[in-house]
Amino acid sequence: MLKFFRKIRQKLLQQNRITRYLAYAIGEIFLVVIGILIALQVNNANQRRLDNIRRNEYIIRIKGDIESDLKHLDQLADRLGKENLENIDRYFGFFNQGGQPVEALVDSALRTSLVRFRYLPNRHSFEDMKSSGNIQFLTDEQRAALADLIAQQDFTIIMFEKIIDQINLEDYSSRGYLDMDDDPSAFFQTLGIKISPEDQIKGLHHLHNKMNWSRQLGVAAQQQRNVIREKSNKILALFPKK
Repeated sequence: MLKFFRKIRQKLLQQNRITRYLAYAIGEIFLVVIGILIALQVNNANQRRLDNIRRNEYIIRIKGDIESDLKHLDQLADRLGKENLENIDRYFGFFNQGGQPVEALVDSALRTSLVRFRYLPNRHSFEDMKSSGNIQFLTDEQRAALADLIAQQDFTIIMFEKIIDQINLEDYSSRGYLDMDDDPSAFFQTLGIKISPEDQIKGLHHLHNKMNWSRQLGVAAQQQRNVIREKSNKILALFPKK
């Protein structure tokens, strides 16, 4: 094609048709510009198509992360948190009856099954979007809603960890006063050591505090689940259905 145009230009010059040559040259330049513009439009359209594909992929992944996180929170609140609260209520019901010897109360506290659970939200897709510089795929409203959710998740993590620290502290403190060995070898009895009533009461007090902190963990799981679900549903509503 270029060879064909070159021959035309040479022929016009040889025939000394300068005016027609200039008109032809301008037309050729115009055609080249039109070709470049068409190529740019095609390239831009292709880039927009690729961006839409990547945007949809990120949105699908973020929605999946949010939905899996909600399922995790449901497990913490409904299974672990509820189980903790039921076991703790049984202990306090027995404790509040009154008239029980300290040994029975200590035994009841030690036998109360408690689950210490942590909350680890799934934010892999959003973090990947940020680190790869693709955060512009989200609208300002979507980014603001995600930032609000992440702030709530971070607050929940901090809350849970502080409560768990208190549970661990009371558990550790109780071990300084009570025989926490579940082995049937009767360690203290073999040594001929008997825990004094005063130490039993101190140990029971720490176990009592441990129960209260464990209750707070269960209640916090249910409360934060509701708040995070509300913020998560707000984000999901901002994404396309398909």
